[in-house]
Amino acid sequence: MLTSAKKCSLTERANKMTDNCIAESMGSGNCPQKTNTAEPNVWNKVWMIEHLMDDESLAAEIMELFLLNVPKQILLLKSLLAEGDAHAVRIQSHSIKGAAANIGGERLRDVALKMEEAAKAGELCAAQGYLAELEAEFVQLREEIAN
Repeated sequence: MLTSAKKCSLTERANKMTDNCIAESMGSGNCPQKTNTAEPNVWNKVWMIEHLMDDESLAAEIMELFLLNVPKQILLLKSLLAEGDAHAVRIQSHSIKGAAANIGGERLRDVALKMEEAAKAGELCAAQGYLAELEAEFVQLREEIAN
């Protein structure tokens, strides 16, 4: 189990990774990018480890937090979809997208992005349509991480 101090340290490191991904979207940094030549990976472990400066221990801690947190985020997303709150669905989809991007979960990131874009356009039926795919991608990612 992670101590409060470790969680804070991990949060700081994850925030730095997120900042790098934001910088990448602006033309600098090191965020995993989807290429047009191949299907995205379920999990780009190599990218994750490289961007954690080859710190396998840190990677394990981040994965533990990810696997504990994302199922809760998905449950919240379901609730927000049921409430019909497009703005909140967009924000929650964005959070899942960021969490997946930070650990190299490319396919989960891509589905969360589709949900985010649909919610931003006010198309909750389309966002709802991606929910089963989002859940399936999370299951696949969890299984790949376990192996």
